[in-house]
Amino acid sequence: MLALCCDARVCTPDTRIGLNEVELGIPVPLYWARLMASLVGAGRADKLLQTAAMVPAQEAVSLGLVDAAVPTAELLAAAQAELARRLAFPDSGRVATKRALRAPMAEAWHAYTEEEAQGGWVGLSQPRVVQALAGVMARLSKAQPAPKL
Repeated sequence: MLALCCDARVCTPDTRIGLNEVELGIPVPLYWARLMASLVGAGRADKLLQTAAMVPAQEAVSLGLVDAAVPTAELLAAAQAELARRLAFPDSGRVATKRALRAPMAEAWHAYTEEEAQGGWVGLSQPRVVQALAGVMARLSKAQPAPKL
C-alpha cells in the first residue's frame, strides 16, 4: 500500500506487487482500491483486486503500478535518479500540482479514517482471517537471505 502512495516506484525484476487482502478474506479498504484504480484504471484495478493478484515486475511496469524494474545492483541509483529528476522542477509548481491532483482524495480518505478503522478491526477479527494472517506471519517469519544491493 505504501508503494501506491509514492510519487514514483522503482523495483527489481523479482518483485511482485499488489493488494492481496481478498485472498485472506479481508475486503480491500475503500481508499486503497481507489488509489490503485487511479494508477491502473478502474477495470484493471477491479480485476487485480478481486483476484488478489500479486503481479510480477514487468507486468507491474506495463500496468503502471511501478515506473521501472531495474537490476538489484542498480535499484538505489535508479531511485535517486528519479528523485533528482522530479526535484529538478521548482517546488512551487510541482507541489501545487500534486496538491491539486491529490487533495480531494486525501481529504475524503482522512474523513473516512475512523469508519475504515472500525470496519477493518471487525474484518481482521474474524476467525478465518485470524487463521489466514497467522499463516502469513509464519511464512514471513522464516529467515530470508538479505538482498544484495
